[in-house]
Formats: sequence, C-alpha cells, structure tokens
Amino acid sequence: GIYMVNLEFLWMGVVELAVAGLLYATAGKTRSSKIRMFMYIGMTVLIVLAGYQLINAFG
Repeated sequence: GIYMVNLEFLWMGVVELAVAGLLYATAGKTRSSKIRMFMYIGMTVLIVLAGYQLINAFG
C-alpha cells in the first residue's frame, strides 16, 4: 500500500526535537542546577511529544 506521511505531524515532531536540542545545549551552559533541571524535564517532555508526533506522521 501507499503510506501517506502526515507532514503536519512530521513538521511538529522535527520542530520539537530541534527545541529539545536547543534546551540540551543551553542546559549544559547553565550554572543554576534548578534551571538546568527544568530544562531537562522540558527536553524529555518535548522528546516524548516528538516521538508521538512522528508515530502519528507515519501511522
């Protein structure tokens, strides 16, 4: 069969992964451990969301 890739979901997933990458890069430079913790939590949430979007894009 022909698989339709949902570009909207794919795009959102890519954007979320990009933001997660930015958070990761920024967290490495952050001195405050509390801010860093929030960044890592946000990053984890974004990666999970991106995974969900990418599954929807190909599902």
